[in-house]
Amino acid sequence: MKDVARLLQDLHETRNAIDVGERTLSYERKGDVRAHSKRMDAHQAALNKLAVRPEGRLALETLLRDSPITSLRISIANVVMRWDSFSARDVLEEIVTSAGGRVTRPMTMTAALHAPDGTATNAALSLLNLARTQQGM
Repeated sequence: MKDVARLLQDLHETRNAIDVGERTLSYERKGDVRAHSKRMDAHQAALNKLAVRPEGRLALETLLRDSPITSLRISIANVVMRWDSFSARDVLEEIVTSAGGRVTRPMTMTAALHAPDGTATNAALSLLNLARTQQGM
């Protein structure tokens, strides 16, 4: 369980660094794209490590529902959709609609790109990805 707690801490730290970089666009201004990519890779690695173990999956499912950090919920939804597409879809749809966006089923690129802000757009694009994944099954 200690490993899961450490991975959750890593998850929060990497997401925070990513969000700060995206809000300020500091990674673009400073030519810091490589560092930003490394933070994204570290964040994804922490998500994947958690998804391997049952207690890690439970932690991800809890954060998916309860985290106040919307961007973290989106990145978690992209992992949780591997084993629980319904929960991931519900959370992503709630993020889009709470920002004033429109949800279509299946999500289309046009609808996704008309989401009102960056976070809603990211959630809508994740819904598009989920729809395409399910169509391929």
